[in-house]
Amino acid sequence: MKKIVIVDDCDFFAQNLKEVLTSKLLGEYSIITMDTNSLSINLNNTFFDYIIFGINNNAESEYILISAIKKNYYHANILVVAQELTIEGIKTLKNLGINSVLLKPINIDQIIERLKK
Repeated sequence: MKKIVIVDDCDFFAQNLKEVLTSKLLGEYSIITMDTNSLSINLNNTFFDYIIFGINNNAESEYILISAIKKNYYHANILVVAQELTIEGIKTLKNLGINSVLLKPINIDQIIERLKK
């Protein structure tokens, strides 16, 4: 079974996304949620196939964590979900090798389509 982690400091968003994905994917994936601090602590201890990472404020610390995620989870598909992104933020994500970005509000079918690629 493939593993997905939803990383977002907004617990309400992460939990709701988990519930919707769980019901739509019908047990095809194991899904957990983490905040950024928990993921930072567990970077080397857990394997994930997919990481859905929420950017909330275009902070440099979020990009540093994404860089660490790419280094430790080079095999994982990473989808960034953002409230808003600046041109600089988009350039930074591209430079980090992130090619899959969705803006909130999200369309759940777009996430599922990217998970099944």
